[in-house]
Amino acid sequence: MHSAIVPSILDRLANETLLEILEFATTSDELRHSDPGRGLVYSPAVAISHVNRTLRMLVLSTPKFWCDISMVLPEYPYPNPSNWNPNSSEMFKISDPEMDVYKRKFDILLQGVQTLVSRADDRPLNLRINAEPMIERLLPHTLGVTEDDENMSEDREYISEDDEHIGEEDEGMSEEDEDTLEDDQHRAHIASGLDGGVFLPAQSLIKLLIPLSHRLRGLSVSLPIATKTTVFSRLLDIEAAKAPLLQRLYVHINLDQYCAYNGPTSNPVDKAKASKLIMPRGEYHLSLLVRRHLELSELPINWPAVTHLNLSPSKVDFSEPDGVLARFILRCFEILGLCPNLKSCEITMPLLWINETLDFEESEIDDYLQCLPSLKSFKLRNFSQTPMKFAECFELPSLEELTLIEEDECPDPYGGYKHGLMELATRFGSQVTTAKIYHKGLTQKERQECSAMFLNVPASSLFCYSRDDL
Repeated sequence: MHSAIVPSILDRLANETLLEILEFATTSDELRHSDPGRGLVYSPAVAISHVNRTLRMLVLSTPKFWCDISMVLPEYPYPNPSNWNPNSSEMFKISDPEMDVYKRKFDILLQGVQTLVSRADDRPLNLRINAEPMIERLLPHTLGVTEDDENMSEDREYISEDDEHIGEEDEGMSEEDEDTLEDDQHRAHIASGLDGGVFLPAQSLIKLLIPLSHRLRGLSVSLPIATKTTVFSRLLDIEAAKAPLLQRLYVHINLDQYCAYNGPTSNPVDKAKASKLIMPRGEYHLSLLVRRHLELSELPINWPAVTHLNLSPSKVDFSEPDGVLARFILRCFEILGLCPNLKSCEITMPLLWINETLDFEESEIDDYLQCLPSLKSFKLRNFSQTPMKFAECFELPSLEELTLIEEDECPDPYGGYKHGLMELATRFGSQVTTAKIYHKGLTQKERQECSAMFLNVPASSLFCYSRDDL
């Protein structure tokens, strides 16, 4: 709207009519904008309030325009890796002036959130929090650790609650076990440095948000959780009874680089308590970056409440994949076993540089069999990377939609896409009513053979020739 013509229009419209127009306008994402200085992503109401004094007064006095609160937490100015202090919480210590600036950004963000909450009055809130920038500068400097970790051979053991613990010594340790212990100690220092330094300034913000749980209608969070004591865990540790209005919950947890436990002993979430944790009346979307260090029992998640699950691996290609693939798939199966009420599942397979087929033994299929009675939608990315008999590990009686995607850059030196595609088509093709397959290299014969498996899906809509069609 141009400010020169707005006054004449406003003079002719009643406030009630204007409010209806503004309410429609506030649904447009094109008017959504961010303020990096305050860490807030402002709703369209803010843009509209800057058009004219009359509109500003109208918008400011209408609480429903301020119920969507979206924030991006500040980046942390990590020191050069050569200056990292490997001693616990001081690993990422920065100068006092740098820390003051960092804390000031959180103070400004806190003030902005308080203002928006106040303008929303007592109405239900939709809250979005993106804390990923707090670790973005750290990730490139830890990729070396990631590659070493993922390239371990299949029989190499790692520290777990049933094995050795951080800080304990074993006179009978092999050289590989000693390397693993050193790696886990390094990860523990990273986790402690995050919890005890990088994440600390966010405590005041979390303390403000927790008491608002009774007003939450929607919650979307992207959180870097290093340990069970990470301050962001408190957002997931809310009891369901304290968030009675919650309709939608979106949770993304980045576990790419960090161990999920803190100290020498495991501290799992009590199952009885977990069943009472925050859960929406509608959809619960959970996205996890799957790593071997992930201690599922320590994550404050109401697993049976999860309806939509997204599992993906580390963003690193692996040159020695056998153990990596086995660990990743078994981790996925373990997580799927915790989510009996899933309606939708997406799995991204790790990119493996292999020249032979990997497969499950017949005896293993029964051990790993996943029965998901409510699952209606299944999406599998990098399907050429699945081992033989992977499809046989699933019983999906309610499956209606199947999507198979082969990324353009996906390594496939032995042509694994053929067995992966045909196994999945054979297993589920006759029951699904919607299916999408994307693979640039499919021959005409392969398309015909595959089409014959999908009895209820027209061949004209089965294959996607562009990623835009997915």
